[in-house]
Amino acid sequence: MGTYQKPGSFAADYSAIGKGIADSAKNFAAGKSQQAKAALAAAKAGQKQNLKKNKAINSIYADISSSAKFNNTQVQAKYKSLLDRQLDILSTLPFDSDDWNTQTRAITDMVKGSKIAIELVNQEKNDLDEVYTFDNTTQTFNPITGNIAGGPLATNDQDKVDLVKDYSKGGAGIDFFGGSEIVNGKLVVNTNVGMKWTEQGVAQGMIPRTTDLNFNNYIIAKPKGYDIIGRTDGEAFDVTMNLNKDLYFGQDYKDNFEETVTTTIQINKGEYTEEVIKSYEESQKAQKDKFDAARPKLNFNQSDWQMVQGNPNRIIDPTNPQDREDYADLLWQSLEDRYAIKDRSKFDIKKLEKSDAFAIKINDIRGRGIGGFETAWQTQAFKDFDARGLDPSTGSAWGPGVTNKVGITSRKNLTPKVLKNITKDLDKKIKNGPSGVTELAEVLTAINPSSRHSFKSGAQARQEVVEAYKDDYASQTGSAGNPMQILKFAAGKASAQPTMGLYYGADQIVPGKLFDMTGNSARSLKIDNDAQIYDILLDEIGLNQKVKEYIIGNIPVKARNLPTEGTRPKSKTK
Repeated sequence: MGTYQKPGSFAADYSAIGKGIADSAKNFAAGKSQQAKAALAAAKAGQKQNLKKNKAINSIYADISSSAKFNNTQVQAKYKSLLDRQLDILSTLPFDSDDWNTQTRAITDMVKGSKIAIELVNQEKNDLDEVYTFDNTTQTFNPITGNIAGGPLATNDQDKVDLVKDYSKGGAGIDFFGGSEIVNGKLVVNTNVGMKWTEQGVAQGMIPRTTDLNFNNYIIAKPKGYDIIGRTDGEAFDVTMNLNKDLYFGQDYKDNFEETVTTTIQINKGEYTEEVIKSYEESQKAQKDKFDAARPKLNFNQSDWQMVQGNPNRIIDPTNPQDREDYADLLWQSLEDRYAIKDRSKFDIKKLEKSDAFAIKINDIRGRGIGGFETAWQTQAFKDFDARGLDPSTGSAWGPGVTNKVGITSRKNLTPKVLKNITKDLDKKIKNGPSGVTELAEVLTAINPSSRHSFKSGAQARQEVVEAYKDDYASQTGSAGNPMQILKFAAGKASAQPTMGLYYGADQIVPGKLFDMTGNSARSLKIDNDAQIYDILLDEIGLNQKVKEYIIGNIPVKARNLPTEGTRPKSKTK
């Protein structure tokens, strides 16, 4: 820790003390005993006063040396330089005078405030480490997306953020300002200190950016919610979503669920109408109208905007009419995605399970098979299955006694067992190489061409995104880049940001995996075994969860009690 010593500060005092003692001795020898005693007493008093002064300064120095907890020694040394200047001023003041006591209190208050501020800056550094990844090669910080909980806010002051970044890296551009001064021989007290950041590595002729972090103002603002590294608030967003769920997707929404479901069976001239349940579309429209009426009353902030998947680089003004409309549109979309009933048969499923209509539906699937494969026979997976002479019912070679060898490419409806054999075959291909994933993506696309999903193998997805973003990357960075750099750029994980919008998850695209490329996002699907592949195929066909459970679990269903010929029961509403 050492001791504080301003060069030359006390040397003159000790010289005077020695001279006083010598003069006192001469005077005493000459018979001037009274004056010698007075001089000796004054010298001793001065010596004692200066020792107290020296001890007091070193005590203050020892206290401030142990109080600051900086991220690195370079910044700490710059802060100590500021405090040394304050101690220099203190050393020039008469010990225990009003000015001495005032400056002593000023230094104490300065250190106390600085300690709190530095601890807060260290917390900002911890947030920086969570929000940004540091690239040692380029010596740059790359932010995570701002559309997830804990992501960076677009409203963050970039200069202040860069101050924390510089502090985190060593503080080459960090210095300190403030403190007391001697002006025209008088002490001017100032306990207001802070950090000053100056941009480093600026090209010649350019003016570097600078920013000040006033410690007093920072300490006052922090409890009121100010953060240099401001982040999206996932918990607050969940509260907002839950409140809106109760308003728009609560009991009123469920009570207005109405859809006509009929089962018609011809027995000679007989017709049988099964049941009527409630419909999603009418309820959805009613709740949307209710939501639109409440748009003017919506309260939101920058975090809310980014959490509803708004552009994470766009700064929102809650008082701006267009910003309010854009936020309301995205909020409703988020509410629909999270709470709306997408598979209508899931509603009141217990009644459906007991109904004869549901039993007939399951029996039809077990007997005639699952439809929707009219175009699947053109896919490579189906063609290859038949080319190898495999029996769709077993997945093995045709038995010697089988005469009616109907290949899979000739079957428009597939029974669950046949579909299971196809998934096992695809699973083997996937384990043998990435081409199997491409074949699976092709089958998924073929069985439901009108689906909103877009399935791609990792290799296809990678090529597609790189091709779409390569020109934007070159324009933003000035270089062609490699595929991985372009994918990171597309995902918003690079220092440069795409002008054409983010492609979420692009940096996670790897060969050998299956991706759902719906919208501007790449979502990896689990295809580690044939059971997972089977589940994805059944989902894409459009079967609801309960039907899937019957098929996968091979659970038998009751036989339907058909009405007698000519009966025509009335529809019933449930």
